[in-house]
Amino acid sequence: MVTVHRDRVYGVGGQRSGIRPARTVPVDVLSFATPEGTRQGLVVVLPIHPTVLGADNLLVSADLTGAARRALRGHDALSGDGPRPWVVVATGAAGDVSTRPHRREQTPAELDRLGARVATAVVRALRGPARAAVNGDAPVRVRCEQVPLAAGSRQEPDVMTRLEADLERAQQRGEPVAIRAASTALQAAQLAAAQALPSARLSCAVSVARLGPLALIALGAEPFLDLAAQLDRQVGTASILIGYTNGYLGYLPVRAAYRRHDYEVLRSPVAAGSAEQVLTRATALAMSNTDTVEEDE
Repeated sequence: MVTVHRDRVYGVGGQRSGIRPARTVPVDVLSFATPEGTRQGLVVVLPIHPTVLGADNLLVSADLTGAARRALRGHDALSGDGPRPWVVVATGAAGDVSTRPHRREQTPAELDRLGARVATAVVRALRGPARAAVNGDAPVRVRCEQVPLAAGSRQEPDVMTRLEADLERAQQRGEPVAIRAASTALQAAQLAAAQALPSARLSCAVSVARLGPLALIALGAEPFLDLAAQLDRQVGTASILIGYTNGYLGYLPVRAAYRRHDYEVLRSPVAAGSAEQVLTRATALAMSNTDTVEEDE
């Protein structure tokens, strides 16, 4: 038996950009149990870039993913009288989400603090009602394909000037988060200006696994958080969006994000509307009754 749960994570990850960036994110949890109800394992889908430690870190570390896993494995609420469940943490729609709005420092101690907050959210989700339940004999349908996409166009000539002005204003205000966002956006524009437009055909890997009432949709890209919300509305059943799977296209911003010159948009290789195109195809695959696996050559 697999039950599907959802709650929100507070004080760990938030959107890095946008008009009204979200300060919290949803967390999806798949709980695997025996027919008798004994929990065996958890799959946690966390839509946050799992980076807390700084660029100067020389430790071998799974960063936030590892911290969340350790906190869950050691959580008293999950131990019970039997063996502790196994835990897998996957990255969800984290293209524009990071720990930057909430982290206090970039140390192993901060990793432990944030990992504990993730564990608290997961345990709270498990105590709430399930969004869906999948029996062991539920039919499984898997579809995989490559969705062709148009390349993005060259940026406007005055973008660099505007981004330099944004950085100067942020530095004058002395706001570390705003300075970081402005400096990375300028860096992205400089890199884009120095690179040629993609000449090869672009595509995004879409993998869909339908387990009874549950739709697991994985993209070979970094999807934006708002894409997961769109998926919920389109599929009409319990759904979970996972990124960084079966390839890596790059950032996959939602159409509205192209109105701004944020780092992720400037670094994305695809045109506005690509994310929605991918999601439309993924939804069609999720709703299909075909049991075969299809892949473009």
